[in-house]
Amino acid sequence: MKKMLLLIFLICLIPLGCGPQIRVMQYDSVVRAPNLGRIDVYHSLSEVNRNYRIIADIKIKNTRIHKQDCREETKNMLISNAEKMGGDGVVINPFEQRSQTVSDGMGSKITEKFILGTANVIVYEEKLSQK
Repeated sequence: MKKMLLLIFLICLIPLGCGPQIRVMQYDSVVRAPNLGRIDVYHSLSEVNRNYRIIADIKIKNTRIHKQDCREETKNMLISNAEKMGGDGVVINPFEQRSQTVSDGMGSKITEKFILGTANVIVYEEKLSQK
């Protein structure tokens, strides 16, 4: 009986999700001041018309897929993380809707749906001729 109640409780929690999971792969150790509200947003590296360097990749797994604004929320989180890292720009890649099967710890499997958002954080490089 206790196992059944626990299973029902866990199943009820599934739609709530545990919130987005954020992973950052930083490519340098430079500490930059946050660039809040002044970051350029791109959707392809080919859109960037300045010399740049990729300083980090951000990956967000947003399990709140049932929310109407899940994609917008994911986009805003990517931008916010890039700003906090001091990026001059963020290149947001197309979102992917995925699912994965996970164990509930009691022998059953649950299929979890989520939005995967990825982005490159860039800083602009000054041209030597401008110095």
